[in-house]
Amino acid sequence: MTGMRKFLYMLLAFVAANGLWLILSGIFGCVPVRGFWDRAISASCLPQKPMWFSNAAVNILTDFALVLSPMAVFRSMNLPKRQKFGLYVVFGLGFL
Repeated sequence: MTGMRKFLYMLLAFVAANGLWLILSGIFGCVPVRGFWDRAISASCLPQKPMWFSNAAVNILTDFALVLSPMAVFRSMNLPKRQKFGLYVVFGLGFL
């Protein structure tokens, strides 16, 4: 197994675990769950702002990792520079 394939499998596992965390923390961020919407209920909640900012930061980092991972493969391909540049541009536009 190549190093890139190992990296992509690890990235897949990380993104899946992060997605599971996002779902579960969104649902069970407060105990009881109703406490998230109804502030009159005494509930124990995770701090919302730090959780939102950390989740956003992790999502941004995984987005960059997913965009940049094919770029490393393109670098090692035996193609003319113009075609490589075209691949970089096409995959880079996918980030938008």
